[in-house]
Amino acid sequence: MKHLLFFLPILVLSLSTGCQDKNAIHVVAATGVVTLDGKPLEEAAISFVPTTEGLRGSSALSDENGKFTLMTAGAVKNGTMPGEYDVFVEKQTAVDAAGNPLVITADPNMMTGGSNSSVPETVVRWKSFVPQKYHDKAKPLFHVQVEKGGKNHFVLELDSK
Repeated sequence: MKHLLFFLPILVLSLSTGCQDKNAIHVVAATGVVTLDGKPLEEAAISFVPTTEGLRGSSALSDENGKFTLMTAGAVKNGTMPGEYDVFVEKQTAVDAAGNPLVITADPNMMTGGSNSSVPETVVRWKSFVPQKYHDKAKPLFHVQVEKGGKNHFVLELDSK
């Protein structure tokens, strides 16, 4: 029994390393911080759009300190693929006719096939908190290089003008 307990971890480790998906998306860690007028921008959507052929885009949502960690769909861990990217930043909220922000919450009925909408009927438009120039796909303002083995920490400083 003692021999089994000794060899069991070795067996599990060897099987797990031999069973890695050869088609998995391999990424490198990539983080950053986004500010607007020198202050952290919370709940901003950050998109890395590849300009290098064969890469997948990645995205993140900033926290209360403006910090973000990129994620790529299909990857085995957080990060993005090495290469060149245009970077776009957006933050929107639903507002009523008077321009007051509306709170939109997850409706449990939506998850179970119910028909209740989680978006209030009073929504008349979406208000952007980030100037158009930071999410204009035709004229990207940020272009970055993600490097294998690099620091890959990006500071995105936005201004409201």
